[in-house]
Amino acid sequence: MVMKNCYDQQKENNADSTYYRLGEFMRDWIKRYDIFATILIFLLMIPAERAEWFSSLENQTLSIRHIFRMTHGDGANMAFPADQVGIVYLDEQFFDEYGSFPLRRTDVGIIVENLRILGAKVVMVDMLMDFPSSYNEDPIIAKSLTRAGNNILVSMLALREGKISKINYPTEVIKKATVTAYSNHTKSGNMLNRLRVYPEAAEKYNEWPASVLSVAMALGVEPKIKKGLLTIGPHQIRLDGFNDFINDYPLLPVGYPFLHRVPEVGVDGMTILELDREDEDEIAELKSRIEGKIILLGDTSEVSHDIFDTIIGEVYGVEIMADEVATILKNAPLAPVSTGGEVALALSFMILLISLHFISEPKLRYLAAGLLLAVYIFFAGRPMSILMWHFPWPIL
Repeated sequence: MVMKNCYDQQKENNADSTYYRLGEFMRDWIKRYDIFATILIFLLMIPAERAEWFSSLENQTLSIRHIFRMTHGDGANMAFPADQVGIVYLDEQFFDEYGSFPLRRTDVGIIVENLRILGAKVVMVDMLMDFPSSYNEDPIIAKSLTRAGNNILVSMLALREGKISKINYPTEVIKKATVTAYSNHTKSGNMLNRLRVYPEAAEKYNEWPASVLSVAMALGVEPKIKKGLLTIGPHQIRLDGFNDFINDYPLLPVGYPFLHRVPEVGVDGMTILELDREDEDEIAELKSRIEGKIILLGDTSEVSHDIFDTIIGEVYGVEIMADEVATILKNAPLAPVSTGGEVALALSFMILLISLHFISEPKLRYLAAGLLLAVYIFFAGRPMSILMWHFPWPIL
């Protein structure tokens, strides 16, 4: 009987000790305000990522990851599809030879016609002609556009608090002779890294981004957007929560700071403007650089101020559109991770970080935290070079 009482007493003492240790553990955790602050910060990161509260900061990490991808990724997948897309550029040298600025609309029409003669599949003109010509050139360019066919002139969405208030089209005479598509680009922070597709513009006005319509016209299909999925014939682009897709800027050859300067991509405008339509040899030579391509015509002169900051540096507006066309043709490999994936990643990292509290030795705890951060940085950057996923940035 005495032995039994001793056993019961010891059992009660052990139970009391277990509850005591558990109570001490809970009281210790309640005092750890840093843990609750960590949980709060990570929970705030989920809406911060979705609402892009720190997009300027994210642009810097995207730039680092893009460099990482260009260094370690597949060069063939990141190369610009020069056999499908080309640029006709108007630079300072062009306007020096031309003798005036801007390019007359009649000459824009001649360039479009010549490009079609050379076999361009589609010609997209990155010039907004929303005011009538002072020299009565609109009827002349309209005839050229009609004769050429398969051409696009840009329009501009007038946005108010993210909603379309109106569309600035080319003049009525020009608009009747061509197809229009908007050239709006929404900045992420202070950079142009994404293209936004406005479902409202597509549904109400049948107006699409210029790069999207260029690909659709080349394929002879109508683009569609439904539940965050942009479909252009065989190409399907998954959009993010803002109906954006990330522009896949190409890896340029060494020695070429701008895409339009790459010989396989760019052709100077004067060469096309002065094309001798009777010279079969000249036509044959230029056809090898133009035929079968989507051609974008744009201004790369300094006076146009049509150059923007991106995650790879400064890029001209017409080059950004060409990169968007190329991105679509490659099915936008930099696909955004789903909301569920972002939440799972953030919570997993948070739990692992908090679990380091159980390491009592400070040096080991700091070492483990550094290792965990290094693993996350690798995990956030490596998929961009191999799997082409765009992970969020809770720590970067």
